[in-house]
Amino acid sequence: MAKISIRPIEPLEMEFADGTIKKALFNTEAFVIYTDEFGKFDNETIKEMQEKPYDFVAKILYCGMKVVDKSITLPEAESIVIGGGEELAVEIANLMIDNFMVSADENSKKKFMQEVEKINKQFTA
Repeated sequence: MAKISIRPIEPLEMEFADGTIKKALFNTEAFVIYTDEFGKFDNETIKEMQEKPYDFVAKILYCGMKVVDKSITLPEAESIVIGGGEELAVEIANLMIDNFMVSADENSKKKFMQEVEKINKQFTA
């Protein structure tokens, strides 16, 4: 008998000044949406992360929100990221990494961590 261990994916819940609550889920579907709409994670993606981190984070938030609400637009996500500032950007990045590590297979995790190490070296160089 096959046994699969299921771990919960941590959602991001954002509460706005008017009391509205919006959610984002950075699961496999969010990564598929990212690939479909913006292309695969590659050297261009890494370059964008370095040169325009808020644009990259807005794309990630857009994909995570689109999992929950198909009507979300990229300009809405960009506005949310700008309003949320660095604190929101860091939280989105952390959740994306954590949730990817929960759901990815071992080979994908190795590749992902190699890319993260490359990025870290570029920031610390």
